[in-house]
Amino acid sequence: MAAGSITQGEFSRIVETFVDISNKIDDKWHMESGINNTVFMHKKCNVISPSDASGSSEISNPPKNVPLERLTKCSASDPHEQNMETLVEMEIADEQSDSSCMPLHRENETYTYEYHVLYSESYQVPVLYFNVFKKDGKLLSLEDVWKLCPVSYQKYMNENKWATLSQQEHPLLGRPYFQLHPCHTSDLMSQIMTNTKTYNIKNYLATWLSTVGPLVGLSISPAYITDV
Repeated sequence: MAAGSITQGEFSRIVETFVDISNKIDDKWHMESGINNTVFMHKKCNVISPSDASGSSEISNPPKNVPLERLTKCSASDPHEQNMETLVEMEIADEQSDSSCMPLHRENETYTYEYHVLYSESYQVPVLYFNVFKKDGKLLSLEDVWKLCPVSYQKYMNENKWATLSQQEHPLLGRPYFQLHPCHTSDLMSQIMTNTKTYNIKNYLATWLSTVGPLVGLSISPAYITDV
């Protein structure tokens, strides 16, 4: 097993601990059972647009010595990412007039985010799937979701959007969901675990979500660190 990855059993135990804390602080995360005795957790919440321009979470900013592409970006040749080469070709074709990552300017508009955290057997790390809905229940397009990313991430997203955040079929529900690519999650977590002398594996989910969550409107309470 690669450094920074976790087993499915560890994921299940960490999710249970995370959801227990969520229940104490009324943070709305829930644990559900999937196929073959697997577990996942989910949360639905309202977020006021535009996203926080700082791109920071409640716990911490991304590690300064970890490039953003190490957090989420997958290469186009990754065999686990279907249709990625086709999507990249589409991006190149639209390069001259692409405005898909220009920030949305809709003051005080509220969106409903539905987050799912599942375990990836391929990467042996958690994966964040989510959908975003308007007030009338209409699902946002991928282009609009790119635009909702915090201002501090817009330059990076404009250059790497297809390889960072795309739309995939939810492995349990079989419906389209947006996904933060998990290619470099184990590298990120390995570096954090190595550089933090008092690191506790029970903090794994909170640490990971506090790092990548701000990209997609998700913040994590400090209670997930202090209560474990």
